[in-house]
Amino acid sequence: MNSDIPPSQTELDLRAKVRRLVEEKSTLQLVLSLIERLDAQAGMESVINSMLYSIVESIGGTNIKLYYWIGETLHYVDFLGSKTVLAEIDDSLVKDVVSQRKFIEVSTESGDALLQGDVVPGAWTWAFPLLVGDELIGVIKIENLHIGGMSLRSFLPVFFRHAALILSNEIRNYQREQAEAELNLYREHLEQLVASRTAELEQAKTVAESANRAKSVFLSNMSHELRTPLNAILGFSQLMEHDPALNSQHKKELKTINRAGQHLLALINDVLEISRIEAGRTTVTNVPFNFNEMLTTICEMIHVRADMKGLAFSMERNGCLPHFVSGDEHHLRQVLINLLNNAVKYTDKGSVLLRLTPLDDYLRFEIIDTGAGISDDDQKKIFQAFFQCEFGISKGDGTGLGLAISQEFVHLMGGEITVTSTVGQGSTFEFTILLPEIEAVTVLQETQGRILHLEEGQPPIRVLIVEDNADNRLLLKYLLESVGFEIQIAENGEEAIAIFQAWQPHFIWMDMRMPVMDGYKATQAIRALPDGKNVKIAALTASAFQEDRAEILAAGCDDMLTKPLNEDKLFQIMGQLLGLKYRHLADETTTKDEQVSFNALNADIRAQLHSAAELLDLEAVLAIVEKLKTDYPQEANTLEKLVSEFRFEQIQQMTMD
Repeated sequence: MNSDIPPSQTELDLRAKVRRLVEEKSTLQLVLSLIERLDAQAGMESVINSMLYSIVESIGGTNIKLYYWIGETLHYVDFLGSKTVLAEIDDSLVKDVVSQRKFIEVSTESGDALLQGDVVPGAWTWAFPLLVGDELIGVIKIENLHIGGMSLRSFLPVFFRHAALILSNEIRNYQREQAEAELNLYREHLEQLVASRTAELEQAKTVAESANRAKSVFLSNMSHELRTPLNAILGFSQLMEHDPALNSQHKKELKTINRAGQHLLALINDVLEISRIEAGRTTVTNVPFNFNEMLTTICEMIHVRADMKGLAFSMERNGCLPHFVSGDEHHLRQVLINLLNNAVKYTDKGSVLLRLTPLDDYLRFEIIDTGAGISDDDQKKIFQAFFQCEFGISKGDGTGLGLAISQEFVHLMGGEITVTSTVGQGSTFEFTILLPEIEAVTVLQETQGRILHLEEGQPPIRVLIVEDNADNRLLLKYLLESVGFEIQIAENGEEAIAIFQAWQPHFIWMDMRMPVMDGYKATQAIRALPDGKNVKIAALTASAFQEDRAEILAAGCDDMLTKPLNEDKLFQIMGQLLGLKYRHLADETTTKDEQVSFNALNADIRAQLHSAAELLDLEAVLAIVEKLKTDYPQEANTLEKLVSEFRFEQIQQMTMD
């Protein structure tokens, strides 16, 4: 073959195509190499450094600049080692890329290049947008690039799209880690945070309303985090109360845990209650209830506390009071208990009187004490949240929220609390609300004491616990297995659906706030499955807002239980929904010491004992025991033993009339 024959046009085209394919293959290998190096990194800083160094080593350029956003903050870093936070983009080419959201190329001769270092003749500058879908993560600029070609222009954007996705994930991880770090800081320094926020409110009275709303939002969001650990603390304390193997020292330590946990829960509930009021989420629920029974229960409780301080407590009826009424029993009970407790707390000698006067369908309540009294200046402030008068501060307890909450409750019921007081002589708190009389309503049967196990003869009951918190899962598992239920556990909604399909439980305790899939979606998904309408589902929620009940029931739940869990309420819900029968403590054979009768005690003392035991008021029971030791030594010894074993249920049973 004659080598001098010039190649045909076809041969030339084939050679050009081969060269192009070789170039494209080389470029693809380069891009794949860049992607592999980037994928091997972990952490935002490592990803950024790998991106910059890989481009310089593999492609070239005198400097690589990266502009990226974390939230609303613009960050800048380059290959030469500069790192900073910028108020705005300082490069016109990068600004063009941000506005146009597309790759832009300029020659080194262009004034828009804004190059640093020595300029390579014939080189150019590239700027790429880092996009994830329509979201702009950042912009990368390669300066003084002196290698290239069509294939590099074609395939390098593949790398930058991948880099944008990796960087976006790392930014989200960074933001999540920052958020978790802040949340941990809140948990570790909750007392300091509350004190700090309280101080800020005192220093900024002109913006108090705005600050309170912000606090309300924060506390509402934190409700789950605060009540979830308390659920474990108080729940396991309940379990330990039933352990007969505990020695006296451990029982004292358990008492401290229980009292501290209950006190913390009361404080949290007060703060969350004022938060709910400020958010406008508290509503009136008028239902028929036994007014006389409610008054009796409250008076028995206050009577015990008054006796412990040597105060005279009485209730005066100015007219014929209705036996059954329609009204908001829950809120009225809270108001009366708070006002009467305050009267006893701030009265060191003399008396406390509850006076009730019917006015057609209205009732006027007066709480009169002979205590320290309230100054005229303080009377104008006592219904403000967090305010405490000097005498109240000296008592060293409370949050300054009780009167503010009570006033808001009375407002919701259509009335207003007023106060008249003289320093050194006492105070009178008064309010009037609508409580129309109705016909008698059915009274629920009283509890039979702690549930020990399921009654024999019932088929096995399969219960699925769906809870992301390990401590709460363990608590529920212990409680339910101890009574005789068969248990399986799921940590999120997706696991719950799978276990339901495979195991077909009769009952599901469903946490409503979980990762992967929350309780709302899981409940709806289960209800849509075959037999999903038959299973009973009760919600577990750390929300302190009763108004959430409507949303929970709409998702498909049959009932709800708030955290921290109440053991009696937990079994009551299951019993009602499944028609279960339990064996209670009162059904079991009592010990020899427990066979002692309290019939020798007068009815008033038995009522005081019953009320104090019902409230788990250890000090009140022990105060009564001291009074009984002289005249009723056998009864006093029995009570002391029952109290030492925290067997308040047995005291309640033995003091029932």
